[in-house]
Amino acid sequence: MSHVLVPELQTRSDLLKILTFILHREQLPHNDRCILPYGDTTPICLDTFESCASICTKFMEWETSRVELLMNLLLLPFSNAFAGALRLRIMDHILVNGCVGIASIVIAYLHRRRDDIMSCASALAFTQLYQENAVSWLLPAQMDEFWKECSEVHRSNFLFLYSQRAIQMRAKHITFNLENYGDKFLLQQREELGFEFKNYDWIGFTVDHTLAEFKLEFLLRTSLNKAFAKAQAVYINLKTSAPPQWQSYLAHRGLAIDIVRGNFILFGSNNEVLSGYHGTEEIPLHQLNWQYPQGNRQDTQWIYIYTTPEMIYPQLFAWLVDQYERGALTNDEIGYIKPSDDINHEMAFILPKSAYAVLSTIAMDASTAYYESDFLPTLLSTPEILLHYNPNTRKTLESFVYNAKKKLFLLTNSSWEHVNAVS
Repeated sequence: MSHVLVPELQTRSDLLKILTFILHREQLPHNDRCILPYGDTTPICLDTFESCASICTKFMEWETSRVELLMNLLLLPFSNAFAGALRLRIMDHILVNGCVGIASIVIAYLHRRRDDIMSCASALAFTQLYQENAVSWLLPAQMDEFWKECSEVHRSNFLFLYSQRAIQMRAKHITFNLENYGDKFLLQQREELGFEFKNYDWIGFTVDHTLAEFKLEFLLRTSLNKAFAKAQAVYINLKTSAPPQWQSYLAHRGLAIDIVRGNFILFGSNNEVLSGYHGTEEIPLHQLNWQYPQGNRQDTQWIYIYTTPEMIYPQLFAWLVDQYERGALTNDEIGYIKPSDDINHEMAFILPKSAYAVLSTIAMDASTAYYESDFLPTLLSTPEILLHYNPNTRKTLESFVYNAKKKLFLLTNSSWEHVNAVS
């Protein structure tokens, strides 16, 4: 860090400003924007680099170590390959955004030098390429242009996409048990996870998402509107409130909901907090890590989201939390009584622990409104409103039977009536 900072700082005040900020960061209970990746963030960063498909294919041709090659890319923004003034900008960018900032900068670098990289015949040639001084590939007059490219990569939704990537990586590592695959490129991982079709006599498939898929956009929008109408009919003050808007960052399988505090949390596979919201307002990560330290998260009540229908609940719950914070809902209106010395402690266990717990119950009850009333009648009478059929999938399955002579079996967690209706 001093190698980057000291040569470029013109005044003592600039140095003190940055050092003070670093000191502040180090004193936080948890460094929520780590400069170098660890835990889940390492494979995510490496996989993000491999999103440049043509360059990744070139890396594989060289038969070099994936970890060594891509870790060198992680350190590249701190090297002499970048001009000193640019490194100072990069340092500030990483201090604010963490190692995710490295990913966006390196991707911009790989795109800019794509032609040079594709002409490299070996890993050694690529090493020599990225060890070149900055002036060999970026003139001082082009610095602002390149920084604009970095900023465009790290656009406003980059962090959200990065969180989504973290959830996907978590599912991937749990599903395929990929702890030992860190040294293999993604394409090589897919090859090893593949199978020989000829070695199997039976092929199983699910009805849902295979022969037919729900029209999720319609289903979720209709369910949320029905849930909103049910809550609005009960509480008079909500009649003048704008309806809830769909919040994509709350539509995650595996979303953890703290119903006592009204918080919505995304955890990584190593149990670290990735992001969180109170209602629809984002909570700073340092505050989240103070509220939810690892190993001490059992002092509250959690609900986890696993299925598509359940995704209506956090949407409505977050909206109700917002209405409560703005005063549209009061404790008296929702029937919440704050604990006090007048309340017999023997009765405390049957009382809700907070106003948010009451709001959670309201949201849970309202979120099932569509499924309790209109869902099944609509599915039975006019299934085309809710379902999108996949004729190509049916043709593929038929070819398995008639051409490849395979036997098929169904995998379902639904009723046989539902399977027959769809089939």
